[in-house]
Amino acid sequence: LGRELPVDPKRIYATGISNGAGLAFRLACDLPGVFAAIAPVAGAPAAALETPCAATRPLSVISFQGTRDPLMPYEGGTVGIRRGQVLSAPETAALFANVGGCAVSPAVTAEPDTAADGLSVRRTAYTGCREGREVVLYTIEGGGHTWPGGPAVGRRVGRVSRDVNATRAMLDFFDRHSQP
Repeated sequence: LGRELPVDPKRIYATGISNGAGLAFRLACDLPGVFAAIAPVAGAPAAALETPCAATRPLSVISFQGTRDPLMPYEGGTVGIRRGQVLSAPETAALFANVGGCAVSPAVTAEPDTAADGLSVRRTAYTGCREGREVVLYTIEGGGHTWPGGPAVGRRVGRVSRDVNATRAMLDFFDRHSQP
């Protein structure tokens, strides 16, 4: 793509939901230095990625995960459709924070509860990372296998948060993070 279109190599990003989130994590691990940031939604890296990712360079990560996701368990473990084991959302954030040399203790804040969706959002931010990187996890308390701020796609996948808009949050995040 970069050979045919004007692409700024300092501003390459990856995002995806569900398996697409897993792909974003895989790309970050397999192609260190290519991406300025990734933004996985409702997905987690395979547990087997923990070791290979430990050697990658700092990367900015913003992720969104529901605690009642029936397919990708927030606490890690077996994927809901029996496609292997995944890391928990907190383990994943800590892994990338460790790789980035971020502060050991993240700042945890509650996002404003502005919608009558019955959900709440907790933001966990690791700052002080090398190369100006940042790792942020949005935990959607009671949220399902959904895109926060997006459409409701059915009761099977769980509830959608209206307290945070993942698209807006990741675009703002990408705007703040480019390759050094």
